[in-house]
Amino acid sequence: MPQPIHIVFASLIGMAAVLIAVSTGPVPDNAAGLAHATVAAMSIGGDGPARAAAHGHWPFLFHSFTLMFAGALIYMAVRPADRTPTVRRVFVGIAAVQIAIWAAIWFSYMAAQSGPQVAIVLGFPLPTSWMLYAGWASLTLHSLYYCFAFRSIVFSDADEAEFQALLAEMKDP
Repeated sequence: MPQPIHIVFASLIGMAAVLIAVSTGPVPDNAAGLAHATVAAMSIGGDGPARAAAHGHWPFLFHSFTLMFAGALIYMAVRPADRTPTVRRVFVGIAAVQIAIWAAIWFSYMAAQSGPQVAIVLGFPLPTSWMLYAGWASLTLHSLYYCFAFRSIVFSDADEAEFQALLAEMKDP
C-alpha cells in the first residue's frame, strides 16, 4: 500500500504534467469567444465542442488529480497509528465516490456539448444537476467522516487525558 505522501507527490506530478501539456498544446479556436452581433464590448461563446476538443480530457485528469491530492492530505491528518485498513477503505471509498461524480459531471457536460438535446433533470441540464445536487455534496463526505470519527481518528479520549496532564504539569512547575 503506497504511503499518503507518495499519493500527494504523484498527484502533484500528474497536475504538473497536465499543466505542461495544456500550456504547450494548441490554443483552442475562439478561446476568448466571438464578437457579439450587436454589443461591441461583449463577446459570446463559440463552438463549445471545438474549444473542448483542443484540450481533450486534460481538465478531467487535472481535477481527478486534485481530488486525489486533497484526499491524501486529509488522510495524512489521521494519526499514523489510527490509519487502519478500515479507515483507509473509507478514504478510498470517499475518493472513488468523488471521482465517479466528477466523471459524471464531466462526461455529461461533454455529451451535452455534442448532442442536439440536453436532458433536463430536476429543472436543470444534466451536467448542472450533477454539479448542483451531487458535486458539492460529495465534497462534504470527508467533513462528515471527520465529524463522526473525530474521537477515534483525530483526538481520542486518551489524547485528551494526555493533554490535560500536560496542562496540569504546566500549571504546577
